Amino acid sequence: MRAFWRNTVAHLRMGFRDRQSLFWGLAFPLLLAFAFSTLFRQGTALERWNVLCQIVAINLAASMFSVVMPLVAMREFHILRRYRVTPLPLTVFLLSTLLAQLVFVAISSALQLLVGIWLLRLPLSISWAQWAAVWVAGAMAMLSLGLVVASLADNIRSAPALLQLLFMPMLFLSGATIPEFLLPAWWQRIGEWLPLTHVFRALKAVVAGKGWEALLSPIGSLLLTAGIGLFFAHALFRWEAGEKLSPSARLRVVMAVLVLLISPKVMDGAFAFWLRPRGTLVIYAGRLWDGESARLKEQVTVIVRDGRIVEIRQGFVRPPFRAQLVDARRWTVLPGLGDAHTHLGNDGGFAFSATPEESETEALERRLKGYLRCGVTMVKSCGD
Repeated sequence: MRAFWRNTVAHLRMGFRDRQSLFWGLAFPLLLAFAFSTLFRQGTALERWNVLCQIVAINLAASMFSVVMPLVAMREFHILRRYRVTPLPLTVFLLSTLLAQLVFVAISSALQLLVGIWLLRLPLSISWAQWAAVWVAGAMAMLSLGLVVASLADNIRSAPALLQLLFMPMLFLSGATIPEFLLPAWWQRIGEWLPLTHVFRALKAVVAGKGWEALLSPIGSLLLTAGIGLFFAHALFRWEAGEKLSPSARLRVVMAVLVLLISPKVMDGAFAFWLRPRGTLVIYAGRLWDGESARLKEQVTVIVRDGRIVEIRQGFVRPPFRAQLVDARRWTVLPGLGDAHTHLGNDGGFAFSATPEESETEALERRLKGYLRCGVTMVKSCGD
């Protein structure tokens, strides 16, 4: 741990002493925050918060440069060769480098937040715990990707080109610069595979007031990306400038790219599987309309197993062991209603179906939640 902290402090000192690092890591993000906040200060509080989400997401993507360029320069100037002969393990070296850059980017993002909140006149009503969780997961994912690129780049000239292969698609296809609803459908599908898309959407979910259930999948996918990135950075790391990648290492590079791309989709599917209804749910209903009887039933118990209604009993029966209980003895319970003729692609007015601050997918989610609040659980959308 002593070597870990010493190396972390050494990297931080190098970052604060280097003029280019200070400009691109602190001054330029502040200029970006000032420019965006000045240009887009109109609109609702949510729209202005979304502008700040854009600023922070772009800064996180740019943080890859802050980890790649110093490491590649250290390799090219034979500084890493000196690290190699010390007792410092590679794992400790990579983790301390990651922590140092995480602190540096945290300072940069905090300054951006202060400038954005001041210029955009933003209310401080969001969940800062959720914001911090998303930011940490996003920063770790971006920086771990930077470590992979630093391991692959042969020299200081090839490193920026490799970085642009990741940075530019994320910049333009994640929604952080160009709203998703303005992008062609197939571009949006490409954006689904990019980590910055999940960062930006999760930040927007936080400022929209969504709960932790909406953040589990993006945070999980970003942390998985960070873990995979660190694994491959460790496997591919080179101490010497003249050291070439073997054929097996090149195969690992291809595997790293593929695994990093599919990890968000894998996490989305995994969370959908883990969060699906399981076990027994017992509902105490004060009144029940089942859609078949002519009269309301009074004081009944509805038993649900694995998301399906299996039994309705008269009276309030004792729930099975470890069953979840919903006490609706003061309410009326009825089956989900169905609307056989809707148009989910249109709000019913003359405006575009999605507002400027949300994607078409988010607009669809908003309308479906509106149906759920009214007790409608099944819809047939015609002509969409």
